[in-house]
Amino acid sequence: LFAVAALVLRPFPRSDFVAPRLFAPLVALLAARVGWLSWVLAFLSPLGAISYSVYLNHWVVLKALGLLGLLEHGTLTALAALWAVLLPWSCLTYWAIERPLNRLIRRQADACTEDALAKH
Repeated sequence: LFAVAALVLRPFPRSDFVAPRLFAPLVALLAARVGWLSWVLAFLSPLGAISYSVYLNHWVVLKALGLLGLLEHGTLTALAALWAVLLPWSCLTYWAIERPLNRLIRRQADACTEDALAKH
């Protein structure tokens, strides 16, 4: 939204001073968690949790779909096939691999911190 406002206001003089004034109410609106935009962003929150898994898995899924010939049927079909496979696969790898490893690493880091603090 900020980028759109900056592009729209750019032709006007001193538009650098106007864009932050438009951005501040948007931040306040999102912080208050009211309005349809906050609802949409809250709905997209689970995608943020699996975004790293999506990043790691997208190339493998693209290659697999290419080998199966599913990317040759047109852009919309290829995109639908990509997301139909990528999202469930990324959810699976997030819950089965990423999340448990994050917990393990966090526990080990906490233990190291406690050991270091105990020595001082």
